[in-house]
Amino acid sequence: MGQHGEDIQLSPAARKFLPFSFECKKYAAFSVYTPYKQASVNSTGHTPILVIEANRQKPLVVMAFDDWLCMAKELNK
Repeated sequence: MGQHGEDIQLSPAARKFLPFSFECKKYAAFSVYTPYKQASVNSTGHTPILVIEANRQKPLVVMAFDDWLCMAKELNK
């Protein structure tokens, strides 16, 4: 906390597996949880993904971290 740079420091070996930069935030509530719950209910057995976009901002993808880890592992096989 309070340090500059990435929130999750990866070793060089881990960076090869996960070529991503992570910023972590934790709050009591985010406004994405209600629409993500709707995506989960409507997913009918598929991995739920929420795409959000604010005015004049890039679209973002929201998905469960464990689903993302499974996807990352599959992509690195």
